[in-house]
Order: sequence, then structure tokens, then C-alpha cells
Amino acid sequence: MSIKKLNEKYFKLFVSECEKWINEFKLDNWEVHYRWQETIQERASCSTNLSGYIATIFLSKEWDNCEIISA
Repeated sequence: MSIKKLNEKYFKLFVSECEKWINEFKLDNWEVHYRWQETIQERASCSTNLSGYIATIFLSKEWDNCEIISA
């Protein structure tokens, strides 16, 4: 099993892509937080508080069994 570590460029790209889709779907009434964590169970995930319109989007710093394209 090969573990790949994402650098800060990937996190910035991830946030940029999230923002693009948040704008595309007109979700500007949501408060969105981004977290870049050492390890999480998934490569990326989202936690929400629907009544408060708050979302936290997580990206793992480590990915296993994958090929990472240059950012």
C-alpha cells in the first residue's frame, strides 16, 4: 500500500473547486469551513448543520492506493 501526502497546493485547489461549485449551485447563504487534516477515514468528507446552514468540508492530507496528478 502506497500512501501519498498532499501538499498545500492540493488543499488550495480543493478549496477553489469547492468554492466554484458552491457558487454554481448558489449556496452563498451557507457558512462553509475547510479543514485539512492529517488523517480521516475518507479522502474527503462533509459535515453539515442544516438548520444553521453551516458546512465543514474535510480533506485528508494522506491518500492511499491512488495516483495523484500534479497540482
